[in-house]
Amino acid sequence: MTSTNRFIKDDDLAFLSSDAYTGGIDLLHHWKDKVFFINAKIIGSYIKGSQEAITALQESSARYFQRPGADYVNYDITRTSLSGIGGKVEIGKGSKGNWKYSTALSVLTPGSS
Repeated sequence: MTSTNRFIKDDDLAFLSSDAYTGGIDLLHHWKDKVFFINAKIIGSYIKGSQEAITALQESSARYFQRPGADYVNYDITRTSLSGIGGKVEIGKGSKGNWKYSTALSVLTPGSS
C-alpha cells in the first residue's frame, strides 16, 4: 500500500493531483511437492485532484483516454478522480515430468469512477 497526499494552496500547482492511493495483494501457493501452483494478484488505485489534473492524467501517454476508438473508457474533462483495478489468477503445473502448463485470467478496469 502507498499513498501521496498534497495540500495544494497555490493555483500554479493545480496541474498536480492532490491525493493518490494504490494497494495490492500477491499470493503464490504450491502443493504436491511444488508440482502444482496458483498465483493470484490484485491491485487497485485511486487518484483525486482538480479537473485540470485529472484531465492531464486522462490525456497522458499512459492512458490516452481521448484517442479515437477507445469506447471502453470515459473521457470526461469535468472529472475530479480516477480509479481502477487489475487482477490476475494463474493456475498450472510448474515442475516434474515432461509437461509444464498453466492457464490465466486477467482483468483491468481503466479509469472507472
